[in-house]
Amino acid sequence: MNANLQVLFIDLTCASDSSIIRGVNQYRMKRDSRIIIIAPNRQPGDETIASLISLQVLDFISFDVDEDEEEYERESISLLIKAQLNKKPTYGNVARWNLQYEQPTGKSKASEKPSKNDDVKIPKNPLDSTLMEHLESMLENEPQVSRQKEIIFTERIVGSVLIALGGVGRRTGTSHSAMRLSRYLSSLSYSVACVELLDNELNKPVFFTYNTEAPTKRSAEFGFHYEGIDFFTDVTMQEYIEIHAAGYQYLVVDMGQIVTRSENRNILGQYAQEFFRADLALITTTAAVWDFGNLVSYLDGLWENGWKKPMNILVNLCDDNSFKNLSTVFKKNEKKLLQIDFVQSSFQVNPFELTEDMSESYQRLLSEFLPKEKKKKKMFSKLFN
Repeated sequence: MNANLQVLFIDLTCASDSSIIRGVNQYRMKRDSRIIIIAPNRQPGDETIASLISLQVLDFISFDVDEDEEEYERESISLLIKAQLNKKPTYGNVARWNLQYEQPTGKSKASEKPSKNDDVKIPKNPLDSTLMEHLESMLENEPQVSRQKEIIFTERIVGSVLIALGGVGRRTGTSHSAMRLSRYLSSLSYSVACVELLDNELNKPVFFTYNTEAPTKRSAEFGFHYEGIDFFTDVTMQEYIEIHAAGYQYLVVDMGQIVTRSENRNILGQYAQEFFRADLALITTTAAVWDFGNLVSYLDGLWENGWKKPMNILVNLCDDNSFKNLSTVFKKNEKKLLQIDFVQSSFQVNPFELTEDMSESYQRLLSEFLPKEKKKKKMFSKLFN
């Protein structure tokens, strides 16, 4: 039977941690519906919780319960479930869980309790296979989408908020937009890394042109510091991983063009998986007529490979009239169905000079990823004083 689920509840005590992670991973490949995890006796820093967050699970109900009184205590969580359902699932709700865990053995804190008899061999949980089979049966009638085997789209690096920008073609303002967005975040006193992760067969690096100051206070051992931002030019994947582990609050990644078309088929670029993993993905284009075909091909290339997130399209080099013409090509109900949102970028040659209208646009785009106390402040007071 093909179930139409809006919310899936999973109890972490129903199977082993590894089985649950595998099951959620497979479920996420087919559906993006809400998942609520019931996690008794789990604490911030739990490895399993961190892994589930990386699979876009944003709801956890945790409570302390004694194993001997579990049946009685479980009756009291109905109010917790109702309260969780009334919350909007956002990363801010689970940020406290996403700490660097210290257990190198891969065991969660809840599983570290000493056994009453260390010599007893515990048999495999019979529910492990049942959970997998149940999730598979729910998904077996879902329409299949083609994916390139060498690219994994369902995993996401846990840590900094990752913002990726990809252009529908060259000269669509991806680098300029990445610098402007980085400048906006640094103006709010966040630590920001602006990174070029480019397929060099398609894109040329540009960040190096701003390397005019001596490097200062960088969290990684390369790159340069400019306008409150740490810039990293044309990095390798190994360097990118080092930057990701350096502890920045925000990573803004300029990926240039990542979808090309050849022989009537769309081809994803070398680092496209990072675009799929991003917490927020922005697509840059212009309002020019000749870029519209590239935009359609770009969107098709993402959908063909399983994209299910919102499409945030940042339109550069346009006036009000040309923006309206482009953004109204899609009808209102089509935008809602396809999760497409067009954002007009204002004319500004210097990417490090912030305008009020673009700051408002960035605030809207980043609303889920800015701490609540920051969102409540008057943001422009710092920008224009």
